[in-house]
Amino acid sequence: MRRLRAELPSLPEVIRVGFPAQATVAFLSKALAPADSGPTADTDARTEEIRAARREVAALAAEHLADNPEGWALALRLMPEFEGTLPDLLLASGAVVG
Repeated sequence: MRRLRAELPSLPEVIRVGFPAQATVAFLSKALAPADSGPTADTDARTEEIRAARREVAALAAEHLADNPEGWALALRLMPEFEGTLPDLLLASGAVVG
């Protein structure tokens, strides 16, 4: 199991390179949800990966959209048809309204 896990991309990598953005967001909504199991060495590592992914998303949002409601609204409107990555979507939305 560890060997297979080592070959999978990390959650921050999925955020940076996963596309389309809507599929990435759908995946992350499940992947970043709290685990139902008790603490173990594996869940501790998973918890750190989840924290890193949340920091990555928060940094992207802060950098490109901050508290601009027009940017957030545009990102939500564009997402269903947007073919690029989540960072590309946030960058484009922030640039258009910026």
